[in-house]
Amino acid sequence: IIVLAAFGANLLGLFEISLPWRIASWLGATTGDRTLASHLVNGFVMTLLATPCSAPFVGTAIAFALSQAAPQILLVFTGLGVGMAAPYLCLAAAPRFATLVPRPGRWMLKLRAVAAIAMAATAAWLLIVLSDISGPMPAIVLAAALLVAILIMTARRFPLRRAMVGAGLAVTIAVALMAATHVPQPPATAPSSGIVWQPLEPAEIAAQVRAGHTVFVDIGASWCVTCKVNEKLVLDSTAVRSRLSSGVVAIRADWTSPSDAIAAYLRSFGRYGLPFNAVFGPGAPDGILLPELLTPQIVLDAIDTASNPPHPENHKT
Repeated sequence: IIVLAAFGANLLGLFEISLPWRIASWLGATTGDRTLASHLVNGFVMTLLATPCSAPFVGTAIAFALSQAAPQILLVFTGLGVGMAAPYLCLAAAPRFATLVPRPGRWMLKLRAVAAIAMAATAAWLLIVLSDISGPMPAIVLAAALLVAILIMTARRFPLRRAMVGAGLAVTIAVALMAATHVPQPPATAPSSGIVWQPLEPAEIAAQVRAGHTVFVDIGASWCVTCKVNEKLVLDSTAVRSRLSSGVVAIRADWTSPSDAIAAYLRSFGRYGLPFNAVFGPGAPDGILLPELLTPQIVLDAIDTASNPPHPENHKT
């Protein structure tokens, strides 16, 4: 959170880090050198910064690769590397495409502002995750400290009156203290959506399937955006909620905080990231793994398939 807030403040011009002349000259010469080593370092850094989060696209490929043998792993990661390098390969094959790239200008300042807003939004989202993991107090204290630091940097960078800065600091601290002392307590019982979620116990899942029940497993985390999208748009939809609340054992686990048990359960299915959804039943005792991006029809079809036991085949003797 602190690093993202610092990046955002830097993009807004609230502070700048001036490197010593020798280091700046060395970095300029290194990154500007047209050697294979410099291209390799630049490509490594750009790939590292451009790599997205676990789901839904890159995470799926990586999860598949990690469950395969060495040749498949090399093939998948080679494909990822070629995809990352595709823009440069296109420019190398047809340099005239470089004329389509906008020239440097004032539009870059607007782009910096958009990037700063994105950084701030990400930091705010991580504050919510921190509140879920450690409680609201650490998130409130950190938010207040960041706001105070930003106000101080703004006052030093731009010609603001000290009275306005002092008032801003006072209001910030007052709001933080009020929020800290008036944190709304969660209700004793969460409002029921009709689905009775049970904790994850792998042995209990097998027992439920042997008893002829259908089991739906949902594993997510507060930092998993795709999990939240699936929950709001699919699991909370009328059709899926009605199906899960009638004749289906619904199981949910939260991986917001590290859990060796959940990690081991995911590895047993060759999965290494979230979201994770699976359906078990008489027709699918080993489980039907669902894709990262869900739709109501995908969930309903998997439940119907798992609920129907296989028909015995007639064998000729």
